[in-house]
Amino acid sequence: MGQTVQVIIYIYIGVCIAMLVFNGIFAVSRRASLHHLNRRSEKLENMIRLQITLMQRGEPLSPRIQKRIFSQLHTSRGLMAFHGAVTRIREQQPDAAAEYLRLCRPQFLGLAVSLRHNDMKKAYFAYLMAQYRIERDMPHSALSEIMIEFACSPNAYCRENALKALYSFGSAENVVAALLRLDQLHIHHHSKLLSDGLASFSGDHEKLCSLLWQQYPRMSPDLRLVFVNYARLVSGNFCAEFLELLENPREDKEVRLAAIRYFRRYRYDPALPVLLRFVSEDAGTDWEYAAIAALSLRTYPGEETAAALKAALSSPHWYVRFNAADSLGALGLTRSEAQEIYNGGDRYAREMLAFRMNETRARKGEKGV
Repeated sequence: MGQTVQVIIYIYIGVCIAMLVFNGIFAVSRRASLHHLNRRSEKLENMIRLQITLMQRGEPLSPRIQKRIFSQLHTSRGLMAFHGAVTRIREQQPDAAAEYLRLCRPQFLGLAVSLRHNDMKKAYFAYLMAQYRIERDMPHSALSEIMIEFACSPNAYCRENALKALYSFGSAENVVAALLRLDQLHIHHHSKLLSDGLASFSGDHEKLCSLLWQQYPRMSPDLRLVFVNYARLVSGNFCAEFLELLENPREDKEVRLAAIRYFRRYRYDPALPVLLRFVSEDAGTDWEYAAIAALSLRTYPGEETAAALKAALSSPHWYVRFNAADSLGALGLTRSEAQEIYNGGDRYAREMLAFRMNETRARKGEKGV
């Protein structure tokens, strides 16, 4: 028994020593790799600065130096070294760096073509294009077409970076083309990523919304949802159109719910009767309509709204009751109205209003009842 314990201890010590050796070798290897990457980046930086000097003198870029620079960018580490070099130059000479990158369009195009069969390299290249924005305000370009192609990659990182590049370029036409192609190919990209990405678009948001609305009939329900959520973030000019969507029972449920949220952000009086109807019809499996409509009604103060929200406090669905109480609080429930609910015979309404008021006090640092 004692000998077995000793063997186990020796094995444990051996494993610990092996781990220490491995960690040491890994640390040395990583340090050497970083040193090599930094040296490579410094050499690229020196060559780029030479090109910038020529550019500032009014002379053309040296083809020989350009070839040397871009010959090193066919690997991931080469792209990383180039990015580090450009980042340092941009910190000191932002305008000169931007002009140099703009003049490198032909070389970037050739590089994109050579990298198109490797997802990791494509993803990093697309990330650089999003950072450099060299195709800004150029709706028709070969590089933008390649970014649209990259956006249809099965690799999520490549797809997201390519879309970010297109957002940064600022061409509404190219963004619409990429989204439609993704949709037609049934390539799933998370709707939150798409909506947030569209919100970062560097061009004209109203133009992009208009182009997307023109393509609405061709969109799948998923892309329609992305569009409505995006429009809610950037434009209040689709109230009439989204009210039609909301009143269309054949429209996808998630799209209609997104339209209700749109009318919370942008007040549109013709939408009030529809929101009131959703709250009053609260029943069955469609309680989500009532719950979100109850939140949106806070944008429409008035007697009808207050009456509908008070009635919603009696809903059998907890979220409907909670949202109704939340909106009543936001609209400014008077003391007499609160007392009327507390003294009423509806236990649901009393409990939810008390819960909401206690929660509000807790958020404000007060002691709840």
